[in-house]
Amino acid sequence: MTSRFTAFPLGSGEAFLLQTEQVGKDWAVLVDSGNLSAGIPHPLVAAIDEIDSNLPRIDIAICTHHDMDHARGFRSFADAMI
Repeated sequence: MTSRFTAFPLGSGEAFLLQTEQVGKDWAVLVDSGNLSAGIPHPLVAAIDEIDSNLPRIDIAICTHHDMDHARGFRSFADAMI
């Protein structure tokens, strides 16, 4: 797999996804998650599906800091991905 780094401008913050291979295993690393969008599905789920509809999982999720536009969407994103 060739490594791919995707930036997602979510309107309510931003998120980044690194997809790469290391030691024969594919990895997906999510950095930040944008803000919580009350009452609507998390836009990051659709954005990731648009670039890779076969992504089986997020292996590592990193929150850079606690500001709402970086961290507040993690819970709703995780709930939607399970």
